Amino acid sequence: MARNPLYSPLLRTSAGFVLLALLCLALADLEVTTQDPWDNIAAILAGFARPHWLGTELLSAALVTVAFAVLSVSVASVIGIALSVIYAKTAVRLFCTGLRGIHEIFWALLFMQIFGLSTVTGLLAIIVPYSCIIAKVCSERIVEANLRQEDSLPQGVDRISAFLYFQLASIWPDLKHYL
Repeated sequence: MARNPLYSPLLRTSAGFVLLALLCLALADLEVTTQDPWDNIAAILAGFARPHWLGTELLSAALVTVAFAVLSVSVASVIGIALSVIYAKTAVRLFCTGLRGIHEIFWALLFMQIFGLSTVTGLLAIIVPYSCIIAKVCSERIVEANLRQEDSLPQGVDRISAFLYFQLASIWPDLKHYL
């Protein structure tokens, strides 16, 4: 028995969206609030043709954005490199995976509830996921690094000293390019 194409799920879903759009159109505010909308369009096009850069705080906003990025990634790099030493532990790896799985916008919304609209909110929204991303990348570089020379370290060297003097030195060129 052949299926009737009128009853396909795709057609029913599409028809539902069309009906929803028509209902929303009935509730839409379509009133024109200007006498001549072409004046508004002409003003917008004139702004594209001859932007007035000095009348805006564009330069100031760009500098603040760059400062946020540099400071956040610098702090995240320090935290990420420190986390990479213990990233092989399952609990740390799962913790970092969970933190880096949440986008910066959602971190910002969460921190905005705690700190309000502040500098701390912006910095933490970038530092938290990026430190976990850097920890993952640095840890992978440590695993992939040529560690045959590690046998040349003295016996009884603690993990942090071995990381700082041997592993970090061997992965630093790749890590520097990544950061």
